Amino acid sequence: MPPKKASSGPIVIISGPVYSDGDPSHRPDPSKEKRAWEDGYLQVLGETWMRDEGGAQAGKTYKLDRLPAGYEAWERPRPSNPKHVDRWLYGHPSHKKFDSPNRFVPHFKYLMKYASVLGLLLRVRYQLRDVTHDRRP
Repeated sequence: MPPKKASSGPIVIISGPVYSDGDPSHRPDPSKEKRAWEDGYLQVLGETWMRDEGGAQAGKTYKLDRLPAGYEAWERPRPSNPKHVDRWLYGHPSHKKFDSPNRFVPHFKYLMKYASVLGLLLRVRYQLRDVTHDRRP
């Protein structure tokens, strides 16, 4: 199958996950790496999400409005070949770094589908528990 050509049609911006497990303390040494341009991550995640959820339309390009909170892309030249730039996505709570948007897709899907509902349910549960606890003698 030939590689997918970039669409020349409209770019549709979609909202990222409401809930995030991103850890803003998980970052590389800024003296060795610098912030990367996140556009590649935003487009791969947007395109994959819309295609897998059945919402993609021919002729349109999909892109996220932002990465999940707490996640950032960083880059540095490869030591063995400084002309090649390696990029990673940091922020996972286990301090695992992702070396490509495609490797982040499964976790991103989890955040989009389940984590926001789980986070909401946990917040409601703890709020209800606090209310009922306050009313007990």
